[in-house]
Amino acid sequence: MNDVLKDKNGDILDPKIPRYEKLKCKTIFENSSGTISTITLSQELQDSDKIRIYFNNGSLHDSIVVSEPINKRVSLSLMTTDGNLYVQIAEVQITATTIIFSKNIEWWHSTSSDGGYNANRNMVKITKVELIS
Repeated sequence: MNDVLKDKNGDILDPKIPRYEKLKCKTIFENSSGTISTITLSQELQDSDKIRIYFNNGSLHDSIVVSEPINKRVSLSLMTTDGNLYVQIAEVQITATTIIFSKNIEWWHSTSSDGGYNANRNMVKITKVELIS
């Protein structure tokens, strides 16, 4: 489950409420094709207490908000089905200046067999990182 974005008072940020209409996001990485490589981030990350990471597998898209992101491991996961169930999971480590992929796997369950697991499948790609203020 993705984190809920909250303000300094602990209230949930809702863009439909006028006081949150001017929530500022600054893109610090963007690649429309997505990447599975190490991402070098700007020094501004050290001054931000929240980031949003956008990711996809080519057809499914999602994002996650990470509070106090420096030195955190984050799971980016997508799930799809075509009669079989597919789960793609990437684990990334966020440092003060980089996002590093440590795992990027796919697991599936088939209705006609036991399913399987693909290590290093590299399905999940990061397309954008934003600072939130």
